[in-house]
Amino acid sequence: MTKISILVGLMVAVVAGNARADGEAAKPMMGVGGGKAPCDMVSAPDGKAKCKASSTVSVDKLGKASLLTAGSAKTGVAFAVGIAGADKHTYLSDSITVQGNDGMAAKDTVVSATPKLRAIAKKFVVLEVQVKLDRVVANAAKPVHTTWTRVEYLICKPTEGGVNCTHRAFGADGKSCTASMGDDGTLTHACAETEAFGE
Repeated sequence: MTKISILVGLMVAVVAGNARADGEAAKPMMGVGGGKAPCDMVSAPDGKAKCKASSTVSVDKLGKASLLTAGSAKTGVAFAVGIAGADKHTYLSDSITVQGNDGMAAKDTVVSATPKLRAIAKKFVVLEVQVKLDRVVANAAKPVHTTWTRVEYLICKPTEGGVNCTHRAFGADGKSCTASMGDDGTLTHACAETEAFGE
């Protein structure tokens, strides 16, 4: 099990060598202008479903953050964070996109994608997306179903010049991970690591 501490002034990641984690360093949120709302700029993977805003939380020195959702688990869904900033500017994060994958050796179908937007210590906002997928091995004599989980985070905090967001993701390619963030901003994750020595 690995812990990542997201500090108010500095984001520090300590990832164990066997933990399946990926993501990006902190990057500025995009400013939204021209009379547009953040939802106007979030697209579903199928390009059809409209964005909806919900789950608003307030954070000191940041403003009001909203969960933005476009699409569904069945057709593909994008989640993002929109912020009406305390500095009177409007911001939009990158999207967490969840959709199935029909590969040569295996097919992954999204069973569920559950987002949760939280304010942490009234200092920053976190979007957590818990994803459950069904995997079918296509080249087996008899199709084999397995279920695996992936967890993604967008961690957004105010800076002197706007808002920065950090992306973290745990679980990939049929390998399950679990993760949770405590009220103190500590991100704890664990991944299923196995080795098979069959005949």
